[in-house]
Amino acid sequence: MPHRWLSTVRGLLRDLRRTEKHAKPDKSQLERLNITIRHTHDIYGLENICIIEKFLHDDTRRRETDLMVVILRPSMSADFCSKYVSSVLFGWIVDDMSRQMVDRVRIKRKPVLRIPNDTYSDGVRAEMTAFFRQRSKGKHMYISLVIRKEHESDTLITSAELYALFSTAAKQAWRQPHVDLVEVRMLVVYSRWVQIVTAKMTRIYITSIIEGWDNIANQMEICHTPWLNFMTILGQQCVLLAAFESTRIRSPDVEARVPLRDMATREQNSKSSKRTLPTAEKCDNNKQKVKHTPDGTKDTLPIF
Repeated sequence: MPHRWLSTVRGLLRDLRRTEKHAKPDKSQLERLNITIRHTHDIYGLENICIIEKFLHDDTRRRETDLMVVILRPSMSADFCSKYVSSVLFGWIVDDMSRQMVDRVRIKRKPVLRIPNDTYSDGVRAEMTAFFRQRSKGKHMYISLVIRKEHESDTLITSAELYALFSTAAKQAWRQPHVDLVEVRMLVVYSRWVQIVTAKMTRIYITSIIEGWDNIANQMEICHTPWLNFMTILGQQCVLLAAFESTRIRSPDVEARVPLRDMATREQNSKSSKRTLPTAEKCDNNKQKVKHTPDGTKDTLPIF
C-alpha cells in the first residue's frame, strides 16, 4: 500500500514530540521502514590501536579515569553519570585526540539534528556531531554522540537515536554525492556505559525517505555492539577505535595539529576552554539508584 510507510514515520515523529522521553519504534514499524537491527562484536579501526593505547595510558587520561571511578559512585543517578561520561568522551575526541589527526574534522556541539522535509517534529538534540574527512582515501564519516535517558531492557533503539541516524545519513549523502553507500556511526551513552551503533544504507534509500516516494528503495542495516564499560581501559579503547576508524592519527610524539573546525561559530571562540564536567552537588537533588547492566532506551524517532 503506497505511503503506508510514510504514515508510520509521521506517527513516530508525532510521538517524538508528545512522549519525548519514552518514544521507541516497535518491530512492525521498523519492518515498514525496511530497517534491520543486529548485534555485532566487531572491533573497528584497529589500524589506530597502538596510538590509542598510548593515549589512554597517558598520565592525564589515567587520572581522569581514576577520578571517574571515585565520582561516579553507585549512589549517583544514571543521568548524572551519562552527562559526566559524555563530557569526558567529548573532551577526549575534540580537545585531545583530534590534535593528533592527519585529516580534517568538523565538530558541532549540542546540535539540533533535523531531517530534511520534517514538519512533524522539532528534531533531536545530540551532545555532539563530528564529520571526519580523509582526503587520501576519499572516505568520510559522520559520528554523533547521544545520551539515552531511559533504561528499558527490551529496547534495541529509541526514536531519538533512529532520528539522529537518519539526520546524519542525509548530511553525509549530501556531502558525498557520488558515493552510493552511506555509513554513519553513533555513540550512545547510558550511565557508565557506551554502545557503538553503525547504520549502513544506500543513497537511494535515504533519498526515498526524505522525498517521500511511494515505496522505500532498499533498506537500512543497523549494527550495535554490547554495552561497553567506559570506566575500564578496554571499554575506552573500543569506543575510541570506533570513533576514529575512518581517520589517520599521528603518534602523540609527533606535533602536528590537524584542521579542527567547529561548525558552531559561538563555540569557535571557546574552543580552547576546558570541558565542563557535572559537579557532585548537582546530583544530590536527583539521586536515583544506578543500574549496572544497561540495555537502554531513549526518546524519539525519524522521518518526515
